[in-house]
Amino acid sequence: MSPDWMTMTKLYGKGIIADTEEPDMKWQGKYIPPSNWLFFNSMINDCIREKKALHLEHRVLRSNGSTGWADTKVVPLLDAKGRIKEWIGASIDITARKQIEEALQKSEAALRGKDREKNKYISMLSHEFRNPLAVIAATISLLQMSDNKDETAKLTDTLKRQSDQLCKLVDNLLDLTHINEDLLLLKKDDILLNDLAVNTASDLRKKFDVKGIHFIMDIDNKPLLLHADPVRITQIIGNLLHNAIKFTPKDGTVLLSLKQEEDEAVLRIKDNGMGIRRDLLPTLFTPFTQADNSLDRQNNDGLGLGLSIVKRIVTMHGGTVAAESEGLHKGSLFTIRLPLIIRDDAPADNSTAEPAPKTFNILVIEDNKDLAEIFCSFLNKLGHKVWGAHEGRSGVKIAREIRPDIIFCDIGLPGMNGYEVASTIKADVSLKKTLLVSFSGYTDEASLQRARESGFARHIAKPVRMDVLRQFLDECI
Repeated sequence: MSPDWMTMTKLYGKGIIADTEEPDMKWQGKYIPPSNWLFFNSMINDCIREKKALHLEHRVLRSNGSTGWADTKVVPLLDAKGRIKEWIGASIDITARKQIEEALQKSEAALRGKDREKNKYISMLSHEFRNPLAVIAATISLLQMSDNKDETAKLTDTLKRQSDQLCKLVDNLLDLTHINEDLLLLKKDDILLNDLAVNTASDLRKKFDVKGIHFIMDIDNKPLLLHADPVRITQIIGNLLHNAIKFTPKDGTVLLSLKQEEDEAVLRIKDNGMGIRRDLLPTLFTPFTQADNSLDRQNNDGLGLGLSIVKRIVTMHGGTVAAESEGLHKGSLFTIRLPLIIRDDAPADNSTAEPAPKTFNILVIEDNKDLAEIFCSFLNKLGHKVWGAHEGRSGVKIAREIRPDIIFCDIGLPGMNGYEVASTIKADVSLKKTLLVSFSGYTDEASLQRARESGFARHIAKPVRMDVLRQFLDECI
């Protein structure tokens, strides 16, 4: 008898199965689970009939009351007339192996599921990027053919709208990557959520008007003070309002309310639009989840990242976000709760008269000539004096000649890269007052840390949005 079997059953010797003149199969009820009796008997009868060995992996009742697995091998011993005289065999406990195999099977199934999801996301990603790119390419062709000012203006608006969509897609992907890798840094300050909500909604009011949606605001007059990142709070409010615009039809209604409930600011965005299927609510804040995954995606012009980013940013602020809907075509309600700073008085208004516009001497070092030209033209239109260079060494040479106030420098430059340019500039005492700003698609923490160590004081991510650039220059005044 195998020691493994004895350990498994806590029985020894022939105490396992008592010798009898006739087989009574009582051992089966003691060691084999009832659900396996039929199968086990069939295998045994087959071996008896054909006088062949039995080799079987089967479930077995263990001494501790649990169900395990055994590997049983039994061989018949025949007499001189070829009749079965007795059986000899052994069983070993293979429960641990079976548990490992089961875990591996589950892991493989999960990996196959992840792989299918990955392929679906890549397909979706390709689709979402190709759409605006196709429109941009076609619009450029029409611009080249058009000499009508009204048509040109309309085509220009189309280019801006589609390029904004591309920027939004890239920004969402970068945000999700930074959040997943714990690289998203919040720049918190004491802010009035009332003002932030009103300003964000006001910026989008034109979109509500264009689509014919009734937009109502119900904002508490009592100052609601948060310690939060104003850019990220604006982002999550804007995201939910964009969704409300997208999924609410003409003549629909969207309500933005902001109230204090105990020690929390509670922001609600309610609409009477297309609603959300109830089965989607539990996974609505999961990345790449969209309310409509069909081919008819007239309202889904994104990657399904917005709500997952909203949830994670809210969580990083110590708050919660929830979604409610009675089902399709029954509207939806999103509720954000954020912890308040409870003070007797609102923060003092330290604002002063707006300073007069200031112009800077700016050097742009960028190897993409098209981007450099557009960048320089925009800065010129803002009233600044601008120089350009397309590689690092010539950029350093121009910097030493003009001693600019600000240098915007790409990282991936030919010859001398952006880090080397920054190190060289910082080592030059004649340029110690020059503000170095990197602008690049490299936004991971390691790249940003290397940029800081090289001498860059600020960073602007590509693709560079002109409103972000304008705001940055205003802050430099």
